[in-house]
Order: sequence, then structure tokens, then C-alpha cells
Amino acid sequence: MASTATTECTITNDAGQNLVLALSNYETAAETIQNTETATFTLTMPAIYLNGALVYEVGHSLRWIIFWTTDNQVSTKMFKINDPIDWKQVANNLKYGHKSEDRIIYADSEYTAWASIEPNSKGQVLTANIYASSVPK
Repeated sequence: MASTATTECTITNDAGQNLVLALSNYETAAETIQNTETATFTLTMPAIYLNGALVYEVGHSLRWIIFWTTDNQVSTKMFKINDPIDWKQVANNLKYGHKSEDRIIYADSEYTAWASIEPNSKGQVLTANIYASSVPK
């Protein structure tokens, strides 16, 4: 039997809109995370995989990318929904262990997203959050 790597994910949505899964290299990722809800799920992948990725659409405005590696690097980036995802920019943003953060302004809101990752006895623990605040006029 091939060995596996496990990532325990906790994702909190305070973006003011539902998050809808657009891309995942796992079948067990939360498909929809309602506004103000926190989703917790475990992802298991073959240990030969070097990274994992989740892409959530934030309503009809943004794509939020959470990208991580099996050696505990993490990156989070947001792109306007009509813009292509720049995977090179996502990969170049990887941070070891500590928090990766990104901000973007869209319409009348400023969105802030962060993600952190750390090892545990089964593999990794990934924690991520997205929230929106009004931009003063």
C-alpha cells in the first residue's frame, strides 16, 4: 500500500458571500462554505504528491487560492474572478510554516485572506480565513 499524507483543514468564511469550490486535487474538500461558517475537513493524498491546492470562488467577484506543500510551506492569493490565476505568483509566495497573507480591493470591499500550516502527528494542519471589510468612501 502506498503511503499517504494527511492535511487537516479548517477554513473560516467571513467574506460576506458563500465560498464555492472551483478546483481541488482532493475529493473530500468542502464544496460550499456558507458565509460566517467554518468548515473542517481532512484531505488525504498520496505521499508522492508535493503540494495541494484549493480554489474557492468568493461569490461572483474573486477566486481565493490556498496552496501548500508537504514540507509545510503555504501560500494564499486572491484574483478577480475574470483574471487568470497566476500559478507562478502563487508558488513564488510560499512561506515556511508561518502565515501567508493577501489583500485585494473589489467593488466596495477590501478582502483579506490568510493561511498557515504546521506539522502534526498525522501530517499537517492547515488553517485559513477570508474576511471582507467596507472600503471608506
